Amino acid sequence: MREWVLVTGAWLAASGCAFWHMSEQAGVVVTELTPEPGILLAENPVFSPAGDLVIFLPRGWFALDLGERAPAGTVVVGVNPEYTLALTVVLFRRAPADTAGQYDLLELARQSFARHQARSAGALRLSSDFNVVRVGMKSFVVYHFSDGGRTVQVAVFVSSLGTVYELALFPLSLRAMEPPTEQERERMFYGVLRALQF
Repeated sequence: MREWVLVTGAWLAASGCAFWHMSEQAGVVVTELTPEPGILLAENPVFSPAGDLVIFLPRGWFALDLGERAPAGTVVVGVNPEYTLALTVVLFRRAPADTAGQYDLLELARQSFARHQARSAGALRLSSDFNVVRVGMKSFVVYHFSDGGRTVQVAVFVSSLGTVYELALFPLSLRAMEPPTEQERERMFYGVLRALQF
């Protein structure tokens, strides 16, 4: 099994497509997931402004309308009814004008973490490896970081138009309620990730 993972990782590292490729790095773990989300999803999706991304929030969640207060690049901020979890999708990098750009997904994920770390003045620490996750033909690089009290799950991916997006799920402390367990957060995170359409 280990050999299969290494061979698959090496193949992915060497292959590329019009918009992304994997850097050549030994020991890259590739996880194959089925497209079945495993959670109930909202019936009405959220669309990115460019129309290249369709996001289904978990059923019962709602998208916050931040209006002009939304940070630049925000596609959606969703929260659960208890206000103990939030999910964000943000534009990480726009597609190049000629749409012929090549992206290294692992490098994009490292840049994503570096950006989060810079915004926290270095208070964050990486709490997982950068792992490649495939759902059918869609590829993501997933990692986790921690600020000491909470763990945030992040996925970086490239849409069919070449736009780089970042999906993040993090616990909130707005109420005196415990957030869902780490296992439940993982289930929500991967459920939304599996249902993404781009």
